Amino acid sequence: MKPLGTITTCFPHVDDETRIILQSIMNKAENYSDFVIRFCEKACSKQSSQLIRYLAYFHAFHIDMYPEMDRIIKSDDMPVYYEPLHLVSRVKVGETVDMNMMYKSLIKAMNEIPNDWLACHLYLEWRRAAESFYPETDTDKQIMETLEKRIKNDDDFACFKPLFIGLEAYGMMMKGYHEDALQTYERGLALARKYDDLPLIADGLCLIAETIRIMDAPRAIEIMQEHNKIAEELGYKWGLARNSLILGWIMLYRGEFNAALNHLLEFRELVDSIGHPSAWSEFVLALIYNLVGDGENAIEYLNSIKDKVDDRKRNAALYYLMFAFAYIKIGNKREASAYLDTAKQLVVRAGFQSYLNWHQLLEGIFEKEQGDFESAMDTFDNLLNRLNKMEDLHRILCLFHLAEIEVETQSPETEDIAESFLNRFETYVEEKDYPGFIAQAKILRVKLLQKQGEHKKAQALVDAVLQVAESPSMAYLKDMIAVHVPSAGC
Repeated sequence: MKPLGTITTCFPHVDDETRIILQSIMNKAENYSDFVIRFCEKACSKQSSQLIRYLAYFHAFHIDMYPEMDRIIKSDDMPVYYEPLHLVSRVKVGETVDMNMMYKSLIKAMNEIPNDWLACHLYLEWRRAAESFYPETDTDKQIMETLEKRIKNDDDFACFKPLFIGLEAYGMMMKGYHEDALQTYERGLALARKYDDLPLIADGLCLIAETIRIMDAPRAIEIMQEHNKIAEELGYKWGLARNSLILGWIMLYRGEFNAALNHLLEFRELVDSIGHPSAWSEFVLALIYNLVGDGENAIEYLNSIKDKVDDRKRNAALYYLMFAFAYIKIGNKREASAYLDTAKQLVVRAGFQSYLNWHQLLEGIFEKEQGDFESAMDTFDNLLNRLNKMEDLHRILCLFHLAEIEVETQSPETEDIAESFLNRFETYVEEKDYPGFIAQAKILRVKLLQKQGEHKKAQALVDAVLQVAESPSMAYLKDMIAVHVPSAGC
């Protein structure tokens, strides 16, 4: 492999023996992934120093190579300063780790690691991974201010600028400053290119694609093509899997559910092959089955992964939420209600706003399916008023169900109202250029036109949707027409 800044930036800050070992392994390795495997093998030998073992764990953590991480921690003499990364790796697989325990481990590690450069190296990698799980890490003002001064004023620490800027961008995202975050992510990406940190470049591309997937899906897809090339060059299997995951999300937001399903199935196959946890993909797969109305397949799938579910883990809430959704879809009110109740307890314990949003959305759908339209409309309306602009899927689904209630309850004599939910739904998805949801809006419009006796207009829209449904990415629309417009004869 060619020299990689991800590895070589530490050379001035480690002892000669460590530097020689790193260079030797880099010279023999085919790519970064192969480097990590070889380095971890070396680190597991009894002669290896604690610093070698820490650096090997760091690089395995850096590109999510869980089997290598698990292998190296079995070494007898692991240093204390690897522990913060190990703890956050457990959180990433869905385990619950108390933040106080995490923070004590971090402070102890920062005190024992050999020098200030390595302390910065550790802290920023830990913070980058931990922040999405522990919003309270944002209270580390003193540490961040100290690091900021060092990074700005000391050339030896300048290589940490991309990571530091990435944390700033993430903070902007969490506060809803999406345009500022995007510009900051792009600035961090440019610096990652300067310091030749290819895994960090790959991560930056993903973060930018995720930020713009709602605003500019075509550009997001183009960015992920570049990301895929870098992941292949590095032998970065989790990066390749992440590529499929993000593309799946982009297709999901566009209402191209069949394409989304294919990407997510590919993602799951990849993560299973490398021993990486795939709980999030399992949630999204079940979600897609439910969105296309296939509750039976969602239940079968969820039952197939029940051995992986641990109620003590935060992501267990997603499992019960998707079961509730599936039972709503097949009309089993008793099971749906029971799963919603269980999910609510787990959602509250997990403390993630996105989980709370999913629970409220499903409560509204459940109320709608029971014919309690007034309560459902209140539930959807309350959720709509709380969503930020990045929570687009919740917004689309709220508008869809509000529009569907409106169509179901509207009498043939009622005049079309400009501010109706159906018009709002149509306008929103057309402005966003979400082809699958545009077609779904047309299906609801067909139902309304049929009520109003406008059968020729209704048939013209059915024909238009059937044409869209010829695309493999949106084949589910044929089944949707058959359910919502039986007279179309699909």
